[in-house]
Amino acid sequence: MTQPFMQAEQDCNIQPGCIIGLKYKTECSPVDFGKGARIRSGTIIYADVSIGEYFQTGHHVIIREQTQVGNHVVIGTNTVIDGHVTIGDFVKIESNCYIPTHVTLHFAPIKSKFMIK
Repeated sequence: MTQPFMQAEQDCNIQPGCIIGLKYKTECSPVDFGKGARIRSGTIIYADVSIGEYFQTGHHVIIREQTQVGNHVVIGTNTVIDGHVTIGDFVKIESNCYIPTHVTLHFAPIKSKFMIK
């Protein structure tokens, strides 16, 4: 594992075999993790990425530069976030997904007439 280029709050767990803060240009900022992050082996996260609290990846996830990730987000195994992406709170991206550049994803709860109040 290369030396991580990151800032992290408490309780951040990064498994061996990850690359955190991959520099894609000479002037970039470290990855910023909120508390409770869980990063699984084989994951690559570029520099200039900001990640909220209780973030979790599967194995072999790639998150490119200029990506903003909210709180309580899960990104599944073998998923690629191709950079310049905004992911809101409580979003879950399943395994084997490709998210192209300049996309915004957010959680939209389903409203049902059968919901119990």
